[in-house]
Amino acid sequence: MQKYASSHDFTVQERLRYLVIALRLAELAGKSEDEECWGVAAVEETTRVLKLLEEHTTGTDVLNIPTDEELRLPGWVQTTDFAVPYERLGAFYASQGRVDYALPLYLRTLEILGPNPVSEDKCRAALVMNNLADTLVSVQPSPQRLVQGIQWVHQGLSICKTAREALLMDGRSETCEQTYAALLFH
Repeated sequence: MQKYASSHDFTVQERLRYLVIALRLAELAGKSEDEECWGVAAVEETTRVLKLLEEHTTGTDVLNIPTDEELRLPGWVQTTDFAVPYERLGAFYASQGRVDYALPLYLRTLEILGPNPVSEDKCRAALVMNNLADTLVSVQPSPQRLVQGIQWVHQGLSICKTAREALLMDGRSETCEQTYAALLFH
C-alpha cells in the first residue's frame, strides 16, 4: 500500500485519507517496527501533500485556498493536522532513544505550526517544545544539551503563558494548563 500510494497521482482528499489511515495504523501497531513503518508512511504522505499544496497556493500559508478545485482541502483540516504525523513519529523515536531522528521531526512540527499560531496551536507548540527539551536532556545528557533543553522550556513557557491567558477568557485552556504544568515541572 505504501509503495502504491507514493507512485500514483491521487487527489489531495485521497492522500489525506491515506495519511489518516497510516496514522491510525501506527497507533494500533503491536510491534515497534510496524509503528515506525506506518509513522514514516504518514510523514512521507504529509510531506507530499504539503509540497503539492505549496506548489499551488498563493502566500505562505498552505491552508490558503488553492486555485485548483482538486487541491481544495476539506474544512476540517487545520494546520495542527499537518503537524501531528511529525510530532508522533518524533515521540516514537524519542521513546526508542533515537534522538537524531526525533529532534528534526519535532523541529519540523514547530515549523508547520508556524511562528505565530493561534492560541490553541501555541499550546501545542509549547508541548512540542517540552518534548524537545525532554528528549534533549533525558536520552544523551550533556552540559550543552542541558542548556538547549532549558532554552526550549523557557520558550515553551513564554508561549504557553500568553496562550493560557487568551484561552482562559474563553474557558478552553485544558491543553494549555496541562502543558504549562509539564513545562514548570522541567
